[in-house]
Amino acid sequence: MELITNKILLPKKILAQIQQPVQQPVQQPVQQSQYTSQQIMDWSKSLDPLFQRMIARVLSQNNPQEVQLLQKAVGGDAESRKMLLQKYEEFKQQNPQGQQGQQGQQGQQVTDQAKAKYGEKLLSVWMGVQSEQVKSGRISQKNIDSIVGLINSSQMSKSNLYSGILKATYSTIREVGKGEYENLVNSGQMPHDNGIDQLAENDSNTIEVNNQGGWFYRIPKNRKQMGWSRGDKSVDRVSGAVVADSNLIKEMDRFVSMNRAYYKVPESHDLWLDRQDPLTVYFVGGFNPQAISQVAQILSKYSRTQYYDKTSLAGDDLAPGVAKQTSPGMEDMNKLINEAQSIDADFGNAIKYFFTDSRSGSLKTSSGGIAAAEKAIASLR
Repeated sequence: MELITNKILLPKKILAQIQQPVQQPVQQPVQQSQYTSQQIMDWSKSLDPLFQRMIARVLSQNNPQEVQLLQKAVGGDAESRKMLLQKYEEFKQQNPQGQQGQQGQQGQQVTDQAKAKYGEKLLSVWMGVQSEQVKSGRISQKNIDSIVGLINSSQMSKSNLYSGILKATYSTIREVGKGEYENLVNSGQMPHDNGIDQLAENDSNTIEVNNQGGWFYRIPKNRKQMGWSRGDKSVDRVSGAVVADSNLIKEMDRFVSMNRAYYKVPESHDLWLDRQDPLTVYFVGGFNPQAISQVAQILSKYSRTQYYDKTSLAGDDLAPGVAKQTSPGMEDMNKLINEAQSIDADFGNAIKYFFTDSRSGSLKTSSGGIAAAEKAIASLR
């Protein structure tokens, strides 16, 4: 059974929900038109998601007449609630899919007050990179709307917004092709060995495995004979946009056993499809021209570029889908921290935190981290 209000057909559940007055967080009665945006959003949590979205949009647009209507409706005014129900029906007609946070929908908007507090440029850049995350499927619009709610209620720090920009930019750089790779594999256009984990995770006669941070580090057992130890620092590396192939693991095991090097691959076969460079080789004591040429030949045989031509690796290209990089030093990181600091102290702190290794507490990053910081700084100048 449904009830008719002002010639609008409404479900009993919705009608009953909005007839309940807001629960005030204080004992003293709050006068009409004095509810905060947060109180109104808290009241709307008992309603269906699309109704919540409509209320959030009204608050973000900050139209005085519509906000006053909300204030009266929350306070219990019967006529205002009827008008609010009518607006809800109109809103449903404009949003037939009826799902909050669905890709392609606009979502909750930042208020003018929030723009004045955080700065329009910062919010614009943050919204832009997060929207790209939604398009790529990394996050949902609902995640963004939730954070926008915190921004509009001044509960989000600027440092967190800067950190969000850095993380999203880094993901975009590292995950070029994510989604496309999976589609190519599922359609049979790109090879992918689902059983590669069984080989990559296990020691062999010549290799020992260290599982760390979502990676299998494959390290030669004869490193002492080759004149190096696990404590030696490696700053030079080669990355490969390669397919998951057990033969690649076998070839790389032979290569590192004959050179001052080790390499890493993702800890599960599906994670090979999450990054454009799932394999990285680390060289101890600097690049060796002959070794560089050998590893480029190996990796190029398994390059994804023959199936996907949009690969863009950081560093100097050695072959299609293969590039070498030198690990960033303290000077590189401090330069970017200082540049960000000149824009905003919170931004400088965010980049410093972004570069800080969670295990050692020291500054450490990759070429991808440097590229993400440089891109973020350029967008916020």
